[in-house]
Amino acid sequence: MATRYEKHLAEQKELEDAIFRESMLALGATFVGASALSALAYRFSPAYRSTPISAKTAFILAPSIGVFYVRGEQVGTQFRRNKFAYQLEGEERAQIEERKRAQESRKTTMDRAAAFVMENQWKILGYTWLTGMGGAAFYLYRKKGLATSQKVVQAR
Repeated sequence: MATRYEKHLAEQKELEDAIFRESMLALGATFVGASALSALAYRFSPAYRSTPISAKTAFILAPSIGVFYVRGEQVGTQFRRNKFAYQLEGEERAQIEERKRAQESRKTTMDRAAAFVMENQWKILGYTWLTGMGGAAFYLYRKKGLATSQKVVQAR
């Protein structure tokens, strides 16, 4: 029979494996997507072609690394939240689900909004950042008096 410490170690190993697997999948998908977008930009944009290689590399790596960390955090949070639900018997799990539904029906609009923000905080942060960067880049790339490298630096 396994001791509590051995169970704890097995649980930690399972958590680490889940975080690493999901984070690497997200990193790979984002890296491939960013590389494809970079290739398209290189093909169709003379301004992008003249951008230094270090900036192009940053355009690919920055979102990839960010997604890696954010996905790891999401997986860890989901794992910890659902850890005890999987250990319960079917009847106990049904009772807990019923209690959760009853609590959801009593929530106010503000409580639901706060729960939504807490559940999707990384998506909200990422899309806000992406919108700001896109807007800044759009604004700066329309200016004719600046060199491309100056535009990239100012957009950041």
